[in-house]
Amino acid sequence: MPRSFRAACPLILCLCALVSISATALKPVGRPGELVTIEQPFGAGVIDGYNLYLPISYADSEKSYPILLFLQGSAGVGGTVRDIANWGVPRALKEDRDMTSERNQLLLDEFIVVAPHLTAGRAQDRQYYDQAEAIDTILRSVLATYRADAQRVYATGLSRGGTGTWGLAVRLPGRFAAIVPIGGELDVADENNILHDLPMWIAHNRHDDVAPFEPIEALTRDIEAAGGTPFYRLTEHIPPCPCYLKCARILTSVDTEEHDAWTRLYDHPQVFRWMLKQKRPSNA
Repeated sequence: MPRSFRAACPLILCLCALVSISATALKPVGRPGELVTIEQPFGAGVIDGYNLYLPISYADSEKSYPILLFLQGSAGVGGTVRDIANWGVPRALKEDRDMTSERNQLLLDEFIVVAPHLTAGRAQDRQYYDQAEAIDTILRSVLATYRADAQRVYATGLSRGGTGTWGLAVRLPGRFAAIVPIGGELDVADENNILHDLPMWIAHNRHDDVAPFEPIEALTRDIEAAGGTPFYRLTEHIPPCPCYLKCARILTSVDTEEHDAWTRLYDHPQVFRWMLKQKRPSNA
């Protein structure tokens, strides 16, 4: 055996082991209509896993489904990976099974939902946007393992998760077909104007006493001033007419001091119906 080949054998064996581990990691564990918890460290352990939901009809269909990435707020940081199911979209998936509801017909049967979990730590060390590579690894794994549509990956989040939605959109350009940031802050500078070309539905209460509304309003004005598609502005959570489905950008700003701009938005079908209309160009 040539010396060079003998020297390369340990490296080859190592690479084969890595391939084997990767294949094991991609083994399908999702179950249609159920929220499944995957406990696996990502990003040096800052993310310790995620919750995965497959549509009710997944096993009986051959179509590809969009992915909805959900990012929880500060209350969901720490604890167990399963704890993320106590809020927002995962909670609805777990508790609300009434399929006569249009919201549930969409949420429970039209999306693959991925909800990563942050471990406990200081707020400045536990921001979703700082885990962009880890979260993209999770998304790529789901795309490779399940019938998921890479042109229809959406991100939404509330409070800290809203901040993460903004940040991930900037740090993962081209990944998302649309974003729905709710009550989040603009912590990541958009130096390349990524947000100017991205469909978005923003929900942020006008007098939010936790995350100021003014920077969000300024961003919408900047996008419009730069020639971007104008925002369809709403002062209530429910659009008054179906015309919103033709709008690439929506801003819902209710006249209240409450931080919670997500409960009513997620409770109704409109935002999910709007998401399904958004698709990233295949050449983007």
